Order: sequence, then C-alpha cells, then structure tokens
Amino acid sequence: MTSQYELERVKPAPRFKHSRVQTNVIMALSAYRTQYDVLPELDIVLNGKPFVPDICVCPKGTPNWAGEEEPFCEPPLIVIEIISPSQSIEHLLSRAKDYLAAGAAWITVPAVQTLYVMHGPNDKPKPFIDGIVRDEKTGIEVNVPSLFQ
Repeated sequence: MTSQYELERVKPAPRFKHSRVQTNVIMALSAYRTQYDVLPELDIVLNGKPFVPDICVCPKGTPNWAGEEEPFCEPPLIVIEIISPSQSIEHLLSRAKDYLAAGAAWITVPAVQTLYVMHGPNDKPKPFIDGIVRDEKTGIEVNVPSLFQ
C-alpha cells in the first residue's frame, strides 16, 4: 500500500535505517550549528527546479517567524541524500548534478555503509567507508563510520 507521504512527495517513505542515518548525519553536523543551518527535508528551488533533499547545510540565516514562507532559493553549501532500498543510485546521481551547481553533494548508502562525495558537476563520486571526510569549502568534518551506527 502506498502511504500518503509517498503520494505527496513521489518518493518512498523513510524507514528505520534511513531515519537512523539521517539522525546520525544531523547529530554529526550539529557541531557546526553556530556557523551553519543544518536543515532536514527543506523545500528548495535550484535553477528553477523544486527539490526536497534529505538534509541541507546552508549559510546561517535568521527566520522571519511571522512571515509567509516560500521555497528556499539560496543554494545550499552541501546537499545530503540517503539512498533508500527502493531508490537507484543512478537516480540520485542525476539529481546530485543539479545540487552540484550550488555546492557539494553527499550521498549516503546505508546498505553498504558508504558515503559518496562530489564537489563539482564533472566529479566522479568518491566513496568513503572509513575515516574523516572534510568539506574544504565549509571546513565541516564527519567521521564516516559514525553515520552508520
């Protein structure tokens, strides 16, 4: 049965592993919350196309709590996607090319506990299964194994 989430977002509803990795990534990035906004499921528009990535790292902003909200049009510094079992890596890699116009794209693959990082449209995804990944533009560092605990 297709859930309301899937009907509205045209993507699979997150399951346990996806949610665990999303939480772990947000927790790892929380060390940078004074410098950046770490925002899950943010409605963004890049080059006129709408997206809702799993996680965005954006320049620190100040919300207008009383005002109406529009989709976020500032390019994120890092866009992070978590592959669910029903999604193909090819689909997310093609979406990553749109994200790369703005900044870096990270794709996590829980099934093989791997983080793929891309920094430019002509970049091949670089896999990381161990150690620390550092984003040179933002200075953000994450311990890859901690994302899959």
